[in-house]
Amino acid sequence: MSQIYPYSSAVLLTDDVFLNYGGLTGSSTSFQRSAAYQIAEEWASLYLNTLLVPTTVTGSYYYPSVGGVVKLDWAYLQEVKAIRFIDTKESNYYTIDGTVGSYSASIRDNERSILDIFHVFGNCSGCGGSAPYKYEVVYTAGLPTGTSTSPKFLAGLVTLAQIAINELQGFGNEGAGDVAITEFRNQQYSEKRGRLLYTVFGGSAKANWALKLLSGIKRRVGLGF
Repeated sequence: MSQIYPYSSAVLLTDDVFLNYGGLTGSSTSFQRSAAYQIAEEWASLYLNTLLVPTTVTGSYYYPSVGGVVKLDWAYLQEVKAIRFIDTKESNYYTIDGTVGSYSASIRDNERSILDIFHVFGNCSGCGGSAPYKYEVVYTAGLPTGTSTSPKFLAGLVTLAQIAINELQGFGNEGAGDVAITEFRNQQYSEKRGRLLYTVFGGSAKANWALKLLSGIKRRVGLGF
């Protein structure tokens, strides 16, 4: 399994969205903000195991060890466009044109992107009586629009973008790299906090807040059926 994020710029976050959901631009440049928006979306996408908008990608998978089950890289499967059977010489010797109306393949679980491929062993034209070396699957996956544009979700992305902007500017987060700080003291003030989670976004209170805002969406891929 390999999740390579396909976007080099933001697909949801803009300056307007950032400001409307409480983002602070400060003295950041447009280049810093653009980078922060892309970073925030990539962080969220890799954490959620899916793309933030429906996107057509191609994944390559070795012949499965359990029946004809293929677990795709990105969750929230919307559509399978083609399944190509590839031999050891990298030749495409058979293609299933999607799963709609097909007796050869079917989607078992849309949210976790689990695909069943039937009649693999010599029961398809051109298979030559042997199993494929690997599959190439062309499919569309991503969050439904109503989820990715909801206020809660956008607020989570803006929180992540703010963390990234602060780091790019070299100041603004509680600690370098947004580490967790549980106790603080100076001559006028001291503070001791409750235990924070160390999240994939960092260990700060803001990172924990972002995790809460993005909760309930993540679907695990590649772990059993």
